[in-house]
Parts: sequence; structure tokens; C-alpha cells
Amino acid sequence: MRLEEYLDQAVAAGHTDHDCVSVIRRLSRAAAQITALISRNGVASDLGDEVGGTNSDGDSQKALDVRAEEVILDSLAGS
Repeated sequence: MRLEEYLDQAVAAGHTDHDCVSVIRRLSRAAAQITALISRNGVASDLGDEVGGTNSDGDSQKALDVRAEEVILDSLAGS
């Protein structure tokens, strides 16, 4: 079963609401965009470059971290 079908069934059965499903769909599209970005450019390309700063785990922040956050925030804008 595809995610879209599952979400439609979950709403129809009253297990979740349209707002929650909207966020899940937006995150799903963001994940697909990030996957495509990595597939196209590879992590070994400039996406693996350090861009300064550290993330919450103390690791150096990479270009992929920054780009992925942008994609996710753009996807969730307006939700």
C-alpha cells in the first residue's frame, strides 16, 4: 500500500485528521526532494563540505544539513 492510500484510509476511518495528514504528506515530499538531491549530487560532492558551526550532536555542520533543513522548512511553510 502506498503512503497516500494509507493516509486517505486513516482519515476516512477517523484515525487522524486532515491537518496531520497534510504535514505527513509535506514531509514525505521533502524527503523525496532530499533523496533526489543526494542521488543527483552525492554526499561526496559539495554537499559533504563543512559550512561552519556544529549541529546538536556536536558534529560539524555540512552543506547537506543546511540544504535538507531548507527543503523541510520550505515544505512545511504554510502548513
